[in-house]
Amino acid sequence: MAVNWAQVLFNSAITGSLYLIGAVGLTLTYGLSGFPNFAHAEFIALGAYIGYFVAGHLGLGPPLTLIVAFLCTGVVGF
Repeated sequence: MAVNWAQVLFNSAITGSLYLIGAVGLTLTYGLSGFPNFAHAEFIALGAYIGYFVAGHLGLGPPLTLIVAFLCTGVVGF
């Protein structure tokens, strides 16, 4: 079984960038208010669950899944 190292590096970069987005949001919130607000993690998890549901059960493609997950999470956060 051959390992596709380009795919492994790409997946690692995508996962790391998602962690980076969450960490930057927490850092900015804590730096400005002095209080750690962990609601960012809740919205990240909610968006992931919505994306999983939309992709798995409704069968939409990745671009449409991202748009739907983004909009639904935004509506809940508003």
